Amino acid sequence: MDESQANQLIDSEKPLIGLMEHFGSGLDALRFFTGKMSNRFRQEAVGEQCCWCKREPVSRVHAFCWRALVSPRFAFTHINALMLLAGRLSVSIQHTSVDFVTFHGLCEPCAKKAKLNRFCATAIKSISFFLLLVCLGMCVFGGGAALLFWADSKDRKECLIVFAIGVAGLIASVFGHIWERNLRILKFVRSVGRKPFDLVKVIGK
Repeated sequence: MDESQANQLIDSEKPLIGLMEHFGSGLDALRFFTGKMSNRFRQEAVGEQCCWCKREPVSRVHAFCWRALVSPRFAFTHINALMLLAGRLSVSIQHTSVDFVTFHGLCEPCAKKAKLNRFCATAIKSISFFLLLVCLGMCVFGGGAALLFWADSKDRKECLIVFAIGVAGLIASVFGHIWERNLRILKFVRSVGRKPFDLVKVIGK
């Protein structure tokens, strides 16, 4: 493993997929990344100026909790065993969780703005997920009905319109999830919040 090249990739803020080339496994690469970020943004390293606006003094230090779920695998748990006794066969999907915490100082106005962003992100995520389910159903129904009534031009046209609306809604849902992530993971922590890591919660100290 060439640590200098790995450090350069981390500092360049490129996707973490390139970091895996320098390690024996993706899990080792992610743990290396978490160690670097935890040290770089430790609580003792928080400066006196707000890390977002770079102007106002820090009024509160916030702990940003990050998590990545990797290495998915099927497992037969105690719950699955109980369900089997009840006559239902099931398996669970388990992940390896990689967690770490970074600390960032914010001034009072930026802290309020960050909180508002997270609130808006939660609302957008809920709407986008609802839109995804509804439009997926529209695509399945519209596409299937169009094939079923292909001989009737009028019914086929109506079904294809439903299908097209569903596709447009799915595209809007994807953009909604991207927007939600950008609102939730603020600009000053995007070097930390690179996929597969996601922001789990923010704790104000």
